[in-house]
Amino acid sequence: MLKSIFKYLAIIFIGAFFIFNDYIFPMKKILFIKPIYLQILMLAGIMFFILGIYTYFQNRLIRNTPTSTVRGLAMGLVEIYGKVEPHKHTLKSPFTNKDCVYYMCQVEEIDGSYFWIDAKFERFYLHDKTGKVLINPFKANFDIKESFQTDSGSDLSESARTFLIKQGVKPKGMFGNKKKLRFTEHYLALNENVYVLGTATSSYNSKNDIKNEDKIEIRSGQINKTFLISNLSKKEILETNKWVPLQIFGSLILFLVIFWLRYIY
Repeated sequence: MLKSIFKYLAIIFIGAFFIFNDYIFPMKKILFIKPIYLQILMLAGIMFFILGIYTYFQNRLIRNTPTSTVRGLAMGLVEIYGKVEPHKHTLKSPFTNKDCVYYMCQVEEIDGSYFWIDAKFERFYLHDKTGKVLINPFKANFDIKESFQTDSGSDLSESARTFLIKQGVKPKGMFGNKKKLRFTEHYLALNENVYVLGTATSSYNSKNDIKNEDKIEIRSGQINKTFLISNLSKKEILETNKWVPLQIFGSLILFLVIFWLRYIY
């Protein structure tokens, strides 16, 4: 996942270099819009176009990959759907104190631009009516719907205070005024339905004396890096991303229109 992010950032950086470099790509004021804002719009168009292309191909892979059972797993890219079962360790979600195998929590200033994020995961089993298989979430792309959100009032909960202390976030501003904070949490709870698209392969720790369900694990592949974990069903994932073609088309049009206007004005 990090490698993919770095690839996107590299492409965006190169695009920004050409767009913001006045010698390579001179930009004039158009329709009372300052050049810097036009350049930002063009960069946004590039970014949404790249992300749209990535999501489009991921959706196509999801649509074309048949759902397997644990017993019917074959080595290579697989898609399975079942329930979460703990492996060795579990986590506690920071804000709601739920038993889970993954959480991502975020604190943001409502009236500011600062935010803090913390995310953790543990290995877990996915089990269906035919058996269970080990899931190694390292390098996974988590698509977990929002589980909890609240804004800070006059008092903060103990769990929220603990999170702020760990992140080094001060709940009060420079002049003693209380910051308006929003707390958001996503988690994958025990016994929750989970969708996994990844590579089934022999476990690195595979030995003769370990359990059968630990000899095979699903993780990010060495060749195919696609690895998605979601508490949405396959149908819900595809439904959520049904507007991706429009995003690709719109972002491309945005870029081309601004690129074309620079020759008119």
